[in-house]
Amino acid sequence: MNSTEEGAKMKNLIVNRRSVLKGAVATGAFLAAPAIISSKALASSGELNLLTYAGFPLHKDVFDAFKADTGITVNEIGQPDSDSILAQAKLANPGELDLVEATITNLPVYPASGIVQPLDPAKLELANTSKGMPGTVEGDSAYVGGKLYYMSALWGGEGMAYASDVKDHEFGSASLADLFDPQFEGQVTLRPYSGLAALGRVMEAEGKLPKPYLDAYKDEASMRAVYDVILAEAVKHKKNVAQFWTNDNEGIGAFTTNGCRVGLVWESIGRSLGDQGTNVRWVTPKEGAFGWNQGYVLTKSAKNVDQAYEYLRWISRPKNGVRWGVANQGLSSAAGSIDLLTGPFKDFSVKAYPPEAVAKMWWWPAQEPWFIKLRGEYSDRFRSA
Repeated sequence: MNSTEEGAKMKNLIVNRRSVLKGAVATGAFLAAPAIISSKALASSGELNLLTYAGFPLHKDVFDAFKADTGITVNEIGQPDSDSILAQAKLANPGELDLVEATITNLPVYPASGIVQPLDPAKLELANTSKGMPGTVEGDSAYVGGKLYYMSALWGGEGMAYASDVKDHEFGSASLADLFDPQFEGQVTLRPYSGLAALGRVMEAEGKLPKPYLDAYKDEASMRAVYDVILAEAVKHKKNVAQFWTNDNEGIGAFTTNGCRVGLVWESIGRSLGDQGTNVRWVTPKEGAFGWNQGYVLTKSAKNVDQAYEYLRWISRPKNGVRWGVANQGLSSAAGSIDLLTGPFKDFSVKAYPPEAVAKMWWWPAQEPWFIKLRGEYSDRFRSA
């Protein structure tokens, strides 16, 4: 998330997580049982300097559990969003930071800036990570220049939402193409740029784009060639859109106030609608939900490398990963961690993300500043058409 808009999205996510986090603290609803914390520290010791997101009080509980298990003290340095994290990582003095919590969309900027080093897969427990997450397939988005730079830790998605009276749109049949189906004229809500990306993925599958959709992220000429075609088609279906949304409250209001029956929304919106008793269901589309992903990179000047790897192995294990997910009000990348949740949060997550849905996640690609600018241009043209 390397743009102002994506930074703002993360801020919105933080606010949303905080509001749910208060309920988690009050009810204890998210963990099936507290993680078992050893009374004896293991042989490892020392400290770890971690740059992560500010504003999550339950981070301390996770770091205390890590110290109890390993003897390692985590020194947390917080920033409010991904742009601020990247900026501090660039400005840090040598040895000041060991691990940085990055996003998959801005990962390429870290190696390009010369501030991180490749991870050694032999020192990680990558088998703990759910299939489909970045880093689980050699050469995927966690790799830069053929080397692994990123270990996934948290994730969430943007998928389809349907009012209760919209029948026969379940997992396996629900599609991004539903957003542009004439039967839903005047009943759809979406974010402009997500809607264009959804249409691009649909059109690519139908052989209607001049280039593969992902080529749009390579250079300006390819982006314009692809998005000119997408925009022209989107304008034809503009009547479908009743409301554009930009945050959770607007997405919720589209269904509860403005009569929308179909939407492309974050799962946090789907979960909130369910909590409000609206019977709106959130479904992973058959093409795969759009995914955001947070994980860790190892700084080039890290002075606590052994401790960093100890933390990466520890947080990748389900019982520890789920604690980190709850602390951040996201989903852990650790395989099987959803099974350790309980209550409505678990019920929603299990239904929204069966294993085959996780494997089909479509992770937002890295987005350079030039792309963000043009994306905004095409989004504005779609909105005003």
